[in-house]
Amino acid sequence: MSKALKGNDYLEKGVVTGILCVAKANLFSGLNNLGEDSVLDKNYASYFGFTESEVKELLQKTGLERAPFMFEGMRSWYNGYNSGDFTIYNPWSIMNCLNNVGNLKAYWMGKASKY
Repeated sequence: MSKALKGNDYLEKGVVTGILCVAKANLFSGLNNLGEDSVLDKNYASYFGFTESEVKELLQKTGLERAPFMFEGMRSWYNGYNSGDFTIYNPWSIMNCLNNVGNLKAYWMGKASKY
């Protein structure tokens, strides 16, 4: 990664994403001074998915807020997770649900489950 990031004269900043921690090299290696942010950090908590207010806004924009208990159904099905001071919802599931006119199902699986 050293040549792609630190040794690249045409790059001002680089972002490495993933689910594993990047091994931070020592002072004498080619790649050092790495910063690390997590979904658990309060500073960026609202950027790792949709907040509840954003889900409600999307429901309004699609007209689905008029469906009885639509938000409660989304909350139950997609069970937002707590990050910092926010409840965050997976954008993949929310957008697929909205795209399918509020059809609540397991979009994150290979096939939709009937449970």
